[in-house]
This record gives sequence, structure tokens and C-alpha cells, in this order.
Amino acid sequence: MPLPGQRMRHGDDSALRVRFYTGPKFKSEESRIEGRDVYDPEVQIEYIEIKVPGGDTIVRIATSDDVKRFSEIYRRWKLDEGQDLGTPLDVLGFTEVQKDMCTRAHVFSVEQLSKIGDHALSAIGIGAMNMRRRSQDYLNARPTPNAEVEALKEQMAAMQKQNAELQEMLKDLVKGKK
Repeated sequence: MPLPGQRMRHGDDSALRVRFYTGPKFKSEESRIEGRDVYDPEVQIEYIEIKVPGGDTIVRIATSDDVKRFSEIYRRWKLDEGQDLGTPLDVLGFTEVQKDMCTRAHVFSVEQLSKIGDHALSAIGIGAMNMRRRSQDYLNARPTPNAEVEALKEQMAAMQKQNAELQEMLKDLVKGKK
């Protein structure tokens, strides 16, 4: 916990799953008296939920520091554009069991999985290192021009041009016989 006045430094936040939402205000005194959680439905407050891959989930009232730290996610939430950032795990061809293992460990995107630390891999389970490597390979893959495909494209363009010329010649021939 930082000391008063001390600035906190955060590491790379790209692996976190962050969600802003509104909810009713918690009434601590009434909750203590009644022995259960009591909320005021009339007062809505902005909350933040931070899921750490392979770790805990933090839920609290959103602060101005949270809004600054996760400004793009907050902006998208306010504009109702959706908050899920990242490539879905579906692109890696994982089985349902593998995707479920990642979800239970709070890993929801290829980018999160590629950056998860060794300490958090145990939360995913067996095969997590291979899954992380697949996600890193996917993100590092760069499309390379295929010379054979490019040659076929050029050949197809030339044939289309030749076909158009032949169609024009055929139209001229048909017009000449009439």
C-alpha cells in the first residue's frame, strides 16, 4: 500500500481485463445493522472491475486515477462502444476446454494470454505454456507476400483484360453480320 502522497506506478496493463459499470451505492451502516448487504437503488455509482489473468478480481468504486489509467476503456464505455479489447481466443483454434481454462483464469484475449507471466500459468492448467506460445506465435506472425499467389493474380488480371477485348470483338462481329 502506498504512503499518503506517494505516486503509484503500474506495470503493463495490457494483460488486465477491465470493465466499468454503474451500480447502486452500498450502505455500510444499514448493512451492519441488518447483517446483510444493503444498497440504495436511487444512487448510482461508477464501479471498476479489474480481472488479473491467473489472479484476483478487484471490484471497487472507480476513481479519477482509474479513469486516467484506463482512459480508452472508460471512453468506449461512456460512448457505449463495448469494452472488450483484444483478439478473441477463438482465432487460435482452442478446444472448448482450453477456452474454459483461460476464462476461469481471467484470460479473455490472445493479447492477454501472450503476456501472462509464468507465475500465472498454473491458474490456467495443463498445457498453458503451449497455449501461451501459440498466442505469441499468432501475434508475431507477419503476412509474407507469396510469389506464387502474386503471379496468379497478375495472370488473372491479364486474362480478364483479354476476355474483355474478346467480348468487344465478338460484339463487333455480331453487329457486322446484321
